[in-house]
Amino acid sequence: MPFDILTEVFKNLEPVDLLVLLRTCRFLRTMLLNRPVASLIWKNAFFSAQPPPPPCPDDLTLPQYANVLYGNCHYCDTSDGLHNAWLCYMRVCDDCLAENFVEICTDRRAGQDLYNVVPSYTKKGQYGPWQDVIMCPRVEYHLKSQQLLKSSRSKKAYNEFVSRESDKLSQQRERSKALYEWEVEVERFKKEDFEARHRARRDAFSQRISDLGEGYEMVFNRLISKGAESEVPGLSGVDPFTSDDWESVRPKVVEALQSWQQTFKEQDRTQLISHRTNLLRPVYDYYISHHRTEQLFAPPYLQVAGMDPFRALIYDTSSDEQLTQSDFLAHLDIFPHLIKAWREEVIEFLLRLLGVEIPNDVGSSKAKGKGKEHLFDSSVLEKASTIFKCSWCLKLILYPAVLSHRCLIFQPNSGTSPNRRWNETGNEVQVHEGASRYAKVIIRALGQDPDTVTWKQLEEGGQRLECIRCRHKVSRKCKNKHNCLVMNWRQAVRPPLF
Repeated sequence: MPFDILTEVFKNLEPVDLLVLLRTCRFLRTMLLNRPVASLIWKNAFFSAQPPPPPCPDDLTLPQYANVLYGNCHYCDTSDGLHNAWLCYMRVCDDCLAENFVEICTDRRAGQDLYNVVPSYTKKGQYGPWQDVIMCPRVEYHLKSQQLLKSSRSKKAYNEFVSRESDKLSQQRERSKALYEWEVEVERFKKEDFEARHRARRDAFSQRISDLGEGYEMVFNRLISKGAESEVPGLSGVDPFTSDDWESVRPKVVEALQSWQQTFKEQDRTQLISHRTNLLRPVYDYYISHHRTEQLFAPPYLQVAGMDPFRALIYDTSSDEQLTQSDFLAHLDIFPHLIKAWREEVIEFLLRLLGVEIPNDVGSSKAKGKGKEHLFDSSVLEKASTIFKCSWCLKLILYPAVLSHRCLIFQPNSGTSPNRRWNETGNEVQVHEGASRYAKVIIRALGQDPDTVTWKQLEEGGQRLECIRCRHKVSRKCKNKHNCLVMNWRQAVRPPLF
């Protein structure tokens, strides 16, 4: 290629491009380092650089300045993990920084003087400024140290040397401040350029999505608003989005959007059910506040939401229809029947866990038609020796606390409905046989019959037990001869479990 054409082409390049060309072959290197020929080329390159760098220092040529601003590691020529040591006019990688730089301790007078005469770089600490390390090139460190040592024979010569070198370095520090500001500007420019190019690609991608249909476009816009661009195949990147790119990723995009469409549909359904359930909650709380005697045996509001007629309102009403609390207040008189039915269902389940034989027609419409509330005796649940265990937290629970135990109500379920039934999986509460045996032993020690006494009777009796094993002698000054552990019946069964 003719020399004149090369010159005209080079005038449209930036310094980083010229720096790359300079390393390609000997001919271009000779050409770009020839001051009479390449001076105008380098000036035009710096003029067109974005963002524009600070003016070139007087002690550097334009190619040297370009190498300082855009070059690789000063020692090993790598481009990974570079530190910009502007005051030293170099860029250094992590390994070379540790090998070719030494730390300057400014705690002493000699270290402070050395810091004033040697170009240095402050390595930022990982956790804060208190971990910052001041470092300088090893060669400069030893050179300036020897010069300081020679001039230290005369105090006047020493001070003059430090003052002269400090003045030179202070000018260099002022220029390095502009370089640090330019470094911040470069990062901002790169970020804005990346965002602009990515935005252009996303707009072209969005146009292709809109051609698929309104449903796909809504799903795509929803993913973008949630910051989930990575879930759309082919959307990431900053290169222009072409027709060939679209044809290659279209099947994957359609499949991903269909999957997310179903996911969003389930999320919207869950959110709608939660909103309507929250309308039921104050109505149910209002009823319970006026019927405190039923609170201990009442189901949680999440359970009520799954019982008719509230289930029909919450689950079966069209999503386009707006419900209010008045729709739930209209069924206020149904709460007593729901509470009664739920309580009988739970009691039946707990009795079956205890091995109590229950007729098959219990709870059927035929049994209810006879005017009987239930055909089983639930008094066994209130016995002090009847102890249940939560499968989630392994806590021991008595009746009726087992009806409102948090784990059995608020543990997340695997379905899309946010409303969870009590003991939904059917195996979340069990009878603790070991604790029941311990309780019977303790009850007999209290002089009570474990087959008939209830936990309420033991609480009202206020009886205490003494642990014989825990007795141990104390000092003579103590009034009691033995230090005794006294417990109520719950603590005696097993203190950590209640």
